[in-house]
Amino acid sequence: MSIRRRASALVALMALVAALAGCTASAGSPVGAPTTFETGVLAAERDLGSPPALRAVRQATVAAMSDEIGVFVLDRALRHESPDDVLAAVTSPGAVRERAALLGRAHSPRLAARLERAFVVVTRQELDPSRAAILSRDVWASGAFHVERWEGVRVAGDTARVLVRGEDRGTSWDGGPKRDAWAQYKLVLHRDPTAAHGWRVVHRQAASTAV
Repeated sequence: MSIRRRASALVALMALVAALAGCTASAGSPVGAPTTFETGVLAAERDLGSPPALRAVRQATVAAMSDEIGVFVLDRALRHESPDDVLAAVTSPGAVRERAALLGRAHSPRLAARLERAFVVVTRQELDPSRAAILSRDVWASGAFHVERWEGVRVAGDTARVLVRGEDRGTSWDGGPKRDAWAQYKLVLHRDPTAAHGWRVVHRQAASTAV
């Protein structure tokens, strides 16, 4: 399981804990679906909304998912440093500000904060000194989100619900190709003129479609 997929699972766990603690709303959305999704892969849905709205939501989704990958991309110049030095670099105040700015472009503050915490937890595991010999193969040097197919984009008013099947693709520190297993991503977005493409992700989770 890749570093971002492990972080994604941790974000889902954080959301569940918050929901059980009464920190998240459970009211239905204007799309006729709850603001959270059932566990597992869902059946494809018919699109709902005007063509411009559907196009904007799709653009915002790809941008947000690519930003999440960008958080886990580490400068190839760090590959010659010790794991402890790499960890110090990626948890420095400047690096934290860069990640916050990246995640803040298309994610809600709450979701961005969960992703940031997940990054720190999973990166500490990834940069364990015992894994130093394989970091050049495992660490992402570049990456972007690639859509295999849209499985339903439903827009009603200022809320959108998205089902999309896709994967992360990029390169590792050693220059080799990297890709994640396909997954179905489930997102809820709210219209926000300050966000990338006018929509902000407020909830997201993933279900593996790997056989």
